[in-house]
Amino acid sequence: MNYASDRTRTSDRNTGFVWLKSFLAHFTAAFRSHRIGYQLSLSALAMAMIAIWATDQSMGVFLFFSISLLMVTIIIIAVAALVKFTRMILFEHPESPIREFVHWFRFTVMEPERLSNGLHAILIINFMGMAYGLLKSSIPVLVPFSWDTSFMELDRILHFGWHPWEILQPVLGYPAVTFAMNFIYNIWFFIIPAFFVWVGFIMRDQGLRMQYIAASIITWIIGGNMFATLFSSAGPCFYALLGNSSDPYGPLMSYLNAANGQYDIWALGVQETLWKNYTAGEMSVISAMPSMHIASSTLLALVAYAHNRRFGLLMTAYAALIFLASIHLGWHYAVDGYFGALIAFASWRFAGWLVRRDKTKRKAAQIVPV
Repeated sequence: MNYASDRTRTSDRNTGFVWLKSFLAHFTAAFRSHRIGYQLSLSALAMAMIAIWATDQSMGVFLFFSISLLMVTIIIIAVAALVKFTRMILFEHPESPIREFVHWFRFTVMEPERLSNGLHAILIINFMGMAYGLLKSSIPVLVPFSWDTSFMELDRILHFGWHPWEILQPVLGYPAVTFAMNFIYNIWFFIIPAFFVWVGFIMRDQGLRMQYIAASIITWIIGGNMFATLFSSAGPCFYALLGNSSDPYGPLMSYLNAANGQYDIWALGVQETLWKNYTAGEMSVISAMPSMHIASSTLLALVAYAHNRRFGLLMTAYAALIFLASIHLGWHYAVDGYFGALIAFASWRFAGWLVRRDKTKRKAAQIVPV
C-alpha cells in the first residue's frame, strides 16, 4: 500500500477545503463592501426590465451584452496569463516555467481575497452591462431622433462658425492617419474590460475600486441611458439619413469613403450595419449624445491618475485622442464629448461621496456599545 500517495491526496483535499472556506469567508465579507455597486446596478437592471416590458422590445439584447462582456473579460484574463507565462520564459528563467506558472496562478490569481473582490466586480459590471444594453435599445422607440440639428448648430456656434470636423481635417485628413485614429477608437472595446479586470482583481485600494465601479454605473446609466433618451440623436454620420435638407457632414463622409479605398476604415462598415438594423426595426444601439466613449475614457483617466500620476497622464492623452477620433470618424458632435466628460467627472465626484458615506456607515455599525 502506498501510504505516501494517500497522505498526499489527503493533504490536497485538506488544502482545497481550507481554500474554499477562506474564499467563501472573503466573498461574504466583500459583499458588504460592494453593496453600493450591487444597489446601483440591480436598480438600473430593474428599470431596464420595466422599459423593455413597456416598449415590447426583444430580450435578446439582454443576453448579447451580458455574454459579450463576460467573453471579453475571459479573453483579457487569458491574455494576461499568457503575458505572465511569456515573461517568465523570456526574463525570469525559472527551472520549471510550467510549475512556476501554476504556483503563480494558485497563490496569486486564486488568492481568496483577490478572487472574491474580482468576482464581485465582474458581477456588478455584468448587471450594469445588461441594464445599459436593454435601455440603450429602447431609446429610438421611446424618443425618436430629434436633436441632431440642434447639436450641429451648437457645435458651429461654439467653434466660431466652423464645424469641428472642418477644424481637424487639415491635421487628420490623411488616410493613414484616419486608419490610425480608427484603430485607437476601436481598441477602446478592449481597454474598458481590461480596466475592469485590473480594478476588480488587482487594485488593493478598496475605496478607489468602489469609486470607479460606482462612477461607471452612474455614468453609463445616467449618461448613456437617461440623457441619451432625453437628448435622442443619431450623430453626424447619420445626419443625412435622418432626412435633413442640408448636410454639413457630406464632405467628411465622402472623404472617409475615399480613405476606405486605401485603408480599411472599420467605422464605415459598423455605421452601415447599425443603420440597417435601425431601419429594419432590429436591435439598435445608435445614440450620439452624450459620447460614452469620451465619458468612459474620462473615468479611465481619473482612476488612473488617482492610482499613479504618469498613468493618469497617459490615459488623459488617450481620452483626448478618442475625442478627436469620435469627431473625425463622424460618430459624434463635439458637444457630445464635452457633455460626456462633464457627466463622467460629476459621477466620479458623486461616487467618491457615496463610497466615503458607506464606509462611515459600516464603521459606525461595527462599534459595539459597552
